[in-house]
Amino acid sequence: MKQFRILAVLVLTLSTFALGWIQVTNVPTDERQSTSTWLNNQYLVCWSDARDWGIYSAATIRGARISSSGAVLDANSFLIDGGYPDRLMPKICAGNSNWMIAYQQGC
Repeated sequence: MKQFRILAVLVLTLSTFALGWIQVTNVPTDERQSTSTWLNNQYLVCWSDARDWGIYSAATIRGARISSSGAVLDANSFLIDGGYPDRLMPKICAGNSNWMIAYQQGC
C-alpha cells in the first residue's frame, strides 16, 4: 500500500509572496485529500486519515493549526470526526470567528 504524508502549501500576502512546504504530520499512514483555510492569524489544515483504520474503524478527519510564521501548532494533529463508515473529502470554510468543516461520510 502506498503511504502519503500531508504537506500544506502556504501563500503569504501583505505585499509579500512566499510559497513553501510545511510538514504537518509524519504519521506513517495513508493521509490524503487535504484542504486548508486562513482565519484569526492561523491556518487550519484538514485531511482524511487512515491511522486508526482497521476491521472496526474507518478513515477519520483530522486537523492541525499552523501559525502565520509557519509553525505547526498541533504537532500530533487532532481528531475532528471519526467512527464507521469512512469520513472523506473534507472542505473548510472560515467565518468571522470559526471554521466550518464539511466532509463525505461513507462511500
